Amino acid sequence: TEEEQALDDLLAETCVHHALLRHAGTVEEAFTPAGKVRVQRGRDLRAVRTIVASGGYLGRRGSAKPVLDALEAARGRVEEKTGAGFLLPGCPVVLLDRLYLFPLLGTICPAFPRAAAELAALTTGSPEPAQGHPHA
Repeated sequence: TEEEQALDDLLAETCVHHALLRHAGTVEEAFTPAGKVRVQRGRDLRAVRTIVASGGYLGRRGSAKPVLDALEAARGRVEEKTGAGFLLPGCPVVLLDRLYLFPLLGTICPAFPRAAAELAALTTGSPEPAQGHPHA
């Protein structure tokens, strides 16, 4: 039903929101004898250009909406204890791994990088990787 779909979207959005905050680093201002500095802790995800929604509900949903809504909600958050801002992706493209192949592709990628890249493009509907791509 429409109500169940809305609840599933909310659950997926909440899970993605918490995953984003768990994986993103933070930046905060600190004061040193040399003056004010910005201190980064964890990974800076601002350069991430693509997010792959893989498996389960996210892969079958057929829409990036839960991922994009979670990203938008996470952007305004700050770390509770320190007030640090999260280093989240800006405007990434969201690809859907409808066949749940990405965990398997990660396993075969070291031995068969071109085949893994082609299957990744096929399962997400993304364009094939450019020839200059490191895994092409």
